Amino acid sequence: MKIELTCDESQTFLMMVEVRALDFDSEKKTFSMPLIMGDDWFQKVNCLLSVMPTGVSIGNGRGCMHFERYQDAAAFGAWLIEGNAKVEEGFRTMRG
Repeated sequence: MKIELTCDESQTFLMMVEVRALDFDSEKKTFSMPLIMGDDWFQKVNCLLSVMPTGVSIGNGRGCMHFERYQDAAAFGAWLIEGNAKVEEGFRTMRG
């Protein structure tokens, strides 16, 4: 899934991050990634950042998140990269 990050503070800022999957709970306003570790298929990598985009669109293998501040967009991008690394490591531990 390709994730595009933009922000108001820097009109030229555009960050593209490739992740295996990303979930957004619109009621709780939280992001997570499904994580498989060994035989456990029900774990998640949760985003613990307090930043929230002003716009969220996820669908058809693509996601777009727009932030007000550059710092928030960059922090979220770093979480996407770190979270996806954990997800990829989890897939390497699958049994079967």
